[in-house]
Amino acid sequence: PNQRLSNTLQQSLEKEHEKLSHSVFASINVYSFSSFIRLLWQSYIFIDPKKILTNDEEFLIWKKIIHESHISRTLLNTTKTISLAQRAWHHLIQWGFSENNLLSYIHDNENLQLFHTWAACFSTTCEREGWIDLSSALKSYTENSEFILNLPFQHIYFYHFIELSPLQQRFVDALREKNKKVTLIEPSPINKKISRYELNTSADELHAMAEWARKSYDSNKNAQIACVVPDLHIKREEILRVFSDVFCTDSPPIDISVGSLLSDFPIIQHMLSLFTLLEDKFDYDVFSHYLRSPYFHGAESDMAKRHKLDAMLRISCAKTTSLKKISAFFDGQDHNDVPLILNEKFVFHDSAALSHWCQQWLAYIKTLGWPGERNLNSTEYQVVKRFMTLLIEMEDFSTIQHHWSWLEFVSLLKILCQRTVFQAEKEKMSIQLLGLLEASGMSFDYLWLMGLNDKTLPSTPSPNPFLPYYLQKKHQFPQASAEREYLFSQELLKQLTASSQDVVLSHARYDADKECRPSPLITQIPLINFSQEKFFVGKNIQEACLEKFLDIQAPVVDDNELIRGGVSIVQQQALCPFKSFAYFRLHANTVSIPIDVPNALKRGQAVHHALDFFWNKVKTSRQLHHFSTIELDAHIEEAVLFAYEKCHIDNPFFASIEKIRLKQLLSEWLALEKKRGVFEVISTEKTQEYSYKNITLRMRIDRIDQVADNHYLVMDYKTGTPNPYDWLHPRMIEPQVPLYCLSYSDHVDTLCFGQVRWNEFALKGITSDDYVFDQIVAFEDISIEKRCSSWKEQHIFWKNSIDQLLEAFLQGDARVDPVNQTTCQYCDLPGLCRIFECKPYD
Repeated sequence: PNQRLSNTLQQSLEKEHEKLSHSVFASINVYSFSSFIRLLWQSYIFIDPKKILTNDEEFLIWKKIIHESHISRTLLNTTKTISLAQRAWHHLIQWGFSENNLLSYIHDNENLQLFHTWAACFSTTCEREGWIDLSSALKSYTENSEFILNLPFQHIYFYHFIELSPLQQRFVDALREKNKKVTLIEPSPINKKISRYELNTSADELHAMAEWARKSYDSNKNAQIACVVPDLHIKREEILRVFSDVFCTDSPPIDISVGSLLSDFPIIQHMLSLFTLLEDKFDYDVFSHYLRSPYFHGAESDMAKRHKLDAMLRISCAKTTSLKKISAFFDGQDHNDVPLILNEKFVFHDSAALSHWCQQWLAYIKTLGWPGERNLNSTEYQVVKRFMTLLIEMEDFSTIQHHWSWLEFVSLLKILCQRTVFQAEKEKMSIQLLGLLEASGMSFDYLWLMGLNDKTLPSTPSPNPFLPYYLQKKHQFPQASAEREYLFSQELLKQLTASSQDVVLSHARYDADKECRPSPLITQIPLINFSQEKFFVGKNIQEACLEKFLDIQAPVVDDNELIRGGVSIVQQQALCPFKSFAYFRLHANTVSIPIDVPNALKRGQAVHHALDFFWNKVKTSRQLHHFSTIELDAHIEEAVLFAYEKCHIDNPFFASIEKIRLKQLLSEWLALEKKRGVFEVISTEKTQEYSYKNITLRMRIDRIDQVADNHYLVMDYKTGTPNPYDWLHPRMIEPQVPLYCLSYSDHVDTLCFGQVRWNEFALKGITSDDYVFDQIVAFEDISIEKRCSSWKEQHIFWKNSIDQLLEAFLQGDARVDPVNQTTCQYCDLPGLCRIFECKPYD
């Protein structure tokens, strides 16, 4: 019934001859049923000179028919629709129907009407082009008595078919009518003992099965051990992890039957991503993956340079980009520094033969260095070899279509990679991980069937939506009804439990968060109390006393160490000492994420640039009041244009929207500024320095106003929601403005935030003078518990706090000690400090 069983049977026969010491023996032809039908069509008797379609070729024809139909644009999952339609066609033929038999059911059934149209088109296309599908070929054999009579095989054995479709059964009957010897073989039942266990969770069940497999393997390393998992393709990675843990090795002696799609292997994924890079525009992340890929030129020799280049491009590139835009970044640079893909041009044609596209694509990826500079491991080597074979196989599709456009070639190659299941060859292992159907027909020394709950056995019915449900249920189509699935599962379980002398059946009470019941097919088997000790095998881990080491002290900053960071050093040291250490000494900066539209950071920068430009031209409150509405709007417009030229926002649509928003923000903000008293803007973006020992902090003060003789106001623009009371915090988590105050002048009487936020325009701050305005409060009005006794002592407190933070930084204080939960919430270094892995944060 399938290729895996065919291979297993062939190997079993060869081993049997070896046991009998037969050095020479007659070979036997063992085929899967589908391979047998193709063999007959291609090698023996041609009933008519038609090309028999492969499954992929047939899929492509159905794809073209469905894509050309009026419904194609409304389909949510085109690939699933194509597969269901293809399966419906084969079910009709296998159960003795044609598309015309559907006419009596077609009324008021939109799905059936669509399928009838598609099926008629498929039938017409195959007839016109001289093609035939596998089921139609079998039907032709069955109806041609001369073919059956002249069939060169006299003995034909059907090995372990759980069921035969009506067409397959008619084929068997036709063989017998022409005196062919046909035998339906089922493995002889083995004397067995069956145990049934119930575990708490599916994870417990999987771990218990792994422990059982290890114990069975240790007792007899030559035994054939099978672990059957119904949803093997879903749990593949979990199974690998659990068996590796139980066997204490990364390479446990297991053979997982489920292969992976060719497109799921990283070496193929990275190669297919080149198709995206040849499009007019793509997401920058695709180019980032190319730069960091181990499968192209320079991946080993220029690894550090390519990663550094990726970090730089992430800052300058938009999220949606193109090779042309990325190439502009390298104008004037050394040719050797340019990634190879930007220099190698792919030649496009209107249309060409598949062989031409395959050769051109193979030459292109080899020029880019695929599959890489390093030596491939065994799996990667086999995957590349299979891909090369796939390119050769692609040329067979030329019989379906002579000329292919570039997009059609790309689509075909992707489809084939997504439909080709591949499993790397390796040494045969004693423990086999199998699905329910794959294990059928094989024999084992030990067998464990897990996951036997009422959802998996019998499986949930899933009738084909393109065929009448009444027809499917009446004639027992696959997955048509609960009754049909029950009978099929009953026979399947009967054959599986007869394939070993030692059988374990298991199920779990809970699968994830769902409560499960045992399959009704196994409830008659007595339940045995599960004992973990019965299967557990010790891991031989020698217990040892663990040494604890509290690693919170970094090396002291010496005179030769270059420290850059400005005020951020103090702020991060206050928020969490480890953040300051990681950012400014380890240089563990986060990687930028390219964006297409202005994010909060860029929008905030635009506000700063616009206000800086405006107050460099308009120096006093008197000028602000004397402007007419038209004059003020002109100044605002000029400031907004300057800001967005400075921010380099590429997307014109969003830039235009943001300009309107920024103009409204400035208008509202300046309306608030007009309500202030007399002031003069002394400087904007003024550079100041603050020194402590061998470290100098350089900073830019957003704005300094003179509000009276020798009285100054320091302002820091914020587009968020700042809180001036953070200046009074013992760890001073907002040190910028106090630092500006300390570094500028002893005559700074007012410190404030300029909150420029939509619908939240405010001046928030503290003053030691009588400059009380909006949310600027007098120093004396603040609770004595929160402030120092005098303004002068508050200055001393700020200086001491800042110096203590800088001293801790210089002495290598690297404690993971966040000041509050918000610090960790917005931190981009949790993978480095791993605070959430140690304990839940309160």
